[in-house]
Amino acid sequence: MSSTSADFQNLYQALRHSAARSPDALALAFEDRRYLYRDFHLRVQRAMAQLDQVWSLRKGDRILLAWGNHPAFCEVLFAALGLGIEVVPFST
Repeated sequence: MSSTSADFQNLYQALRHSAARSPDALALAFEDRRYLYRDFHLRVQRAMAQLDQVWSLRKGDRILLAWGNHPAFCEVLFAALGLGIEVVPFST
């Protein structure tokens, strides 16, 4: 493996790495909205807190994620993966 490669166990770890390395880079664009890595990572962390504290979801739990094409889908997907929650994506 080269010195520029990074090992990530899931997408959340890759996001966290990118947010630390390039916080002002574009992470996500949807319609007229743009999310920098710093902002998107913060939104994902808030979603992680909700999944943990409000919904009491834990590592190993499974969720069906049914959402249309929307940034919220990405936020919850990354949050769930960051908590070790298994995600079954379902496109609506």
